[in-house]
Amino acid sequence: MVSGSLFGINDRADHERSGHRFGHKKNINPVRKESEKVNVELITREDLERFKEELFGMLKELTNKPQFGEQKWLKSYQVKNLLKISNGTLQNLRVNGTLDYTKIGGIIYYKYEDIVKVLEGQKNKSPLTSHPLRK
Repeated sequence: MVSGSLFGINDRADHERSGHRFGHKKNINPVRKESEKVNVELITREDLERFKEELFGMLKELTNKPQFGEQKWLKSYQVKNLLKISNGTLQNLRVNGTLDYTKIGGIIYYKYEDIVKVLEGQKNKSPLTSHPLRK
């Protein structure tokens, strides 16, 4: 039969002397030596107000993305969302020359001004009167 405890014969005595008896640590008085300095910074109400203004300013810059009218060039998905049209309709507008575009590295860009011109040119036309075979 093996005698001893869970900690072993000598381990338990060492464990109890270290203050870890029953899993609890000794209460150690946090007395600081003179060589140990504690850096404390006080934050005033003015500091918080300044921080708030700076934070709001940064958030405003991040969330103030240009709207459609402020952007010079739009990507295909933006044009589709703006005009509420499908991929096929947008492709037809490109192919038949109704809408000019620029392709750079596989991404197609449209000038916002061109989109406005197409819309203004189409607003008074009826689909029946604008067809080339109708007279």
